[in-house]
Amino acid sequence: MYHRDAITWDENDAMRPEEEQIAMVRAVTQRERWIFEGARFTSAGADGRLARCELIIHLDVNRWLRVYRSLRRARLQKGREDIPVNERQPINLEHIRYLVIDYPRKRS
Repeated sequence: MYHRDAITWDENDAMRPEEEQIAMVRAVTQRERWIFEGARFTSAGADGRLARCELIIHLDVNRWLRVYRSLRRARLQKGREDIPVNERQPINLEHIRYLVIDYPRKRS
């Protein structure tokens, strides 16, 4: 199982360039079996997941609930050394902007 946050965010909680994310995802999707956990699905066509996946499960959660949960998760993880760096929830203005503005909007 691959956590999409570990691909999206680097060890300094900065968003990786999209080209780098696509390359990392392509490396995973070349394997025989894989599962992605996470919401970053905006480049799924370009990175190869759509062409090679068998099943997609999408949970459409309200954007404000996502912001609340992200803030809560970041607060609970603060100072915990038992959580690997690549599994920590980053929380910064870039991440909040993505959740509120850039995250794909609901289609009618």
